[in-house]
Amino acid sequence: MKLYLQIILLTLSSSFIATQAQKAKTEHIINLCSNLDETSGIIYYNGDFWTINDSGGQACIYRFSKIAGHIIQTVKIANARNIDWEDISQDEDFIYVGDTGNNGGYRRNFTIYKVAKKDIPTGLKDVTVNAEIIKFSYEDQGENLKAYAHDFDCEALININGHIALFTKNWLSGNSSYYIIDQEIGIAKYMESFKTYGLITGADYISSEDKLLIIGYQSIEMQFFPFFIQIENFSDKRKRSIQRHQLTELNGYQTEGICWNTKGIIISNEQTKLSPQSIHKITIDN
Repeated sequence: MKLYLQIILLTLSSSFIATQAQKAKTEHIINLCSNLDETSGIIYYNGDFWTINDSGGQACIYRFSKIAGHIIQTVKIANARNIDWEDISQDEDFIYVGDTGNNGGYRRNFTIYKVAKKDIPTGLKDVTVNAEIIKFSYEDQGENLKAYAHDFDCEALININGHIALFTKNWLSGNSSYYIIDQEIGIAKYMESFKTYGLITGADYISSEDKLLIIGYQSIEMQFFPFFIQIENFSDKRKRSIQRHQLTELNGYQTEGICWNTKGIIISNEQTKLSPQSIHKITIDN
């Protein structure tokens, strides 16, 4: 079985459209508290990390200590419901939470919760806010999707050039489709697809560098094999450069979120039988 898995991973890595001349290494930073065992998405804002929990969790955004991993502020969204929250993103003025999960394939209507940063005071441990609600559906989603065998699940959300964008978790094709939401009509419009050779679970966009960061994993025989993708010059297809790295040091970890701060690329994983909920840093060697 081990040889079989190694052959699959080698094939996936060598067949990707970009080279891996550089090597990505991971460094464990902290474990998270038990209340964040389903952490799904991460941002860095106002000097700390913020996360959400996956489906069935509270409709809350959590600010947690980057040193100890415990919750230091809970932001409850009063007019929200956590059906299947999957990612969190931000722009200068707002935090966005994506209720976009669709493993079973039965959902056709999805929600983005838009929370004003000015409504979140720094001095209070527990805060309740209201969010602007953005509803959408995919322009090309078909009928009668089969659970875990379709291309309309989504766990990756970014803000780019004033737009909310999605990268799908394509169970059927193993790639990822890029959509931009037209908020006026509530439709996610298809833009293009990427050969990711795995399931995408989080993304972040660095606007100052036009750089896209993607985290995900391959799920083979009920085992997780995380990978990281970095796309330079994302907005310009002619100059676009893509690198994909297997994060072999984290094999067995269910990686879920990714963000960037001044200290580097940060990723999160939820709790599994093999790993605690935790935060790691990615370093790319030249």
